Amino acid sequence: MKFKIILTILLTAILLSGCLGNSGQEKTVDEMTEKTNEGTQKGENDNMQRAEEYTGNIYVNKVNNATIHSYVSYSGDVSNIIETEDSLILIDAQPTHSASEELLRYMDTLDKPVKQVLIPSHSLGLDYYEGTSVASSEQISSFNENGGAQVFVDIFKGAFGDDIDEKIVPINSTIKDGENTLEGVKFIMTTHEEEFPPTSDLEFTDYNVLFTHLAAYNSHMLVGSPEKIDEQEDYWTEVKAKDYDLIISSHLMPVDIKAADFQLQYLETLREAAKNENKEDFIMDMQAAYPDAQNQQFMGMTADYFYGQ
Repeated sequence: MKFKIILTILLTAILLSGCLGNSGQEKTVDEMTEKTNEGTQKGENDNMQRAEEYTGNIYVNKVNNATIHSYVSYSGDVSNIIETEDSLILIDAQPTHSASEELLRYMDTLDKPVKQVLIPSHSLGLDYYEGTSVASSEQISSFNENGGAQVFVDIFKGAFGDDIDEKIVPINSTIKDGENTLEGVKFIMTTHEEEFPPTSDLEFTDYNVLFTHLAAYNSHMLVGSPEKIDEQEDYWTEVKAKDYDLIISSHLMPVDIKAADFQLQYLETLREAAKNENKEDFIMDMQAAYPDAQNQQFMGMTADYFYGQ
């Protein structure tokens, strides 16, 4: 566990390097917001609307009698909101005070109470939802309370300064994998406890919507070893076969099923690039294949996994 925590600190420091200036000093919220706004994905869903007049990006999708709002903050974290007839279900909170306050301000415009918070990945920022039911898998709850969340507070503090929400709030309800219903919304949860930190997929069967940790039209992926390529191909092949109308995630804007085609093509390219004998040629091939892809740091981290640091 100690080794994994140290590894996470190193990897997340790389991940956050895009939020820091060349001098190593923190960028302002405005500067990071501009970077986030420029980094929205190509190939936006035609059915998606975008809410204006907010620092973060807010996308609204109406799909199969559901309205799903996705708030993308300047830190790159996404909070998704399922709007039911009478209430709101929030999927993941925000790790910074400014984003939490803006997210709450946006939800106030919907004129419905937040009755349920679901945590399939990101557990910081829960003190803004005191008195609300907060649910996650047992694995995520345990991670949150046994030092895992504090690791990320320490890391994010270096990137976001006093804006980071340092309060660790226990998750007050756990749910099991399989079929669940909260606030009248049905979903199937599948937890990936082998990941660090653990994450959960949420399949909203009535809406034909999938929540997964990362989905993109044009972004590098983080793959832990060459052997994991087959696992990822199986996963995205299954996602494609289910033909979801919308895929939401913890990072980047919502996407449609075309993202599965990108992920599968990317994995095949990754497989070929992994035949290189050294890291430098691997990176060169991936950069040539995807010169404009987001999350370049994921490619570097994957290279370290494949070839060593």
